[in-house]
Amino acid sequence: MKKEFKKGLIIAVIIVVFISIADILAAHSGVFGSYEDYTAGNFNAGWWNLFYNYNVIVIFLATLFYYFFVRKDISESLGIFLTAYSLWFWGMADALYFLLQGKMIPETLVWLNGHPIMGRIANTLGSTDVTRLSLLISIALSLVVVYFMDKFLEKQKW
Repeated sequence: MKKEFKKGLIIAVIIVVFISIADILAAHSGVFGSYEDYTAGNFNAGWWNLFYNYNVIVIFLATLFYYFFVRKDISESLGIFLTAYSLWFWGMADALYFLLQGKMIPETLVWLNGHPIMGRIANTLGSTDVTRLSLLISIALSLVVVYFMDKFLEKQKW
């Protein structure tokens, strides 16, 4: 991997850590209910749409900042966006939400049951609920996808 793409991967991981910290702050804010309810996934259905849009905007703005102020390379910028989005959407932020607070990832994460990736992985493993194992498998798969995606983008001359 080129040095620039390694930097991009680091930037993408930092973005996902930022998203996890924002999620932790939201949980402790009381705006979305108690911390316990929030952490158990007992929040307003509209929360997911708000959180999803917020995260896409954060990832997009960080990518634009990189493109305009660090390095004007479309393939690297696209790599940062897609890497951050993939790591976040495939569950890294969910794991970091607990780990950054010094807590173990729960055995089940029922609020993720409807997730298109983690839910399918759980079902494939024979579970109706997303489990710690299905979350970790999802994260591992995202790392494989990110690796090959970044290898492809690295060779582009955009």
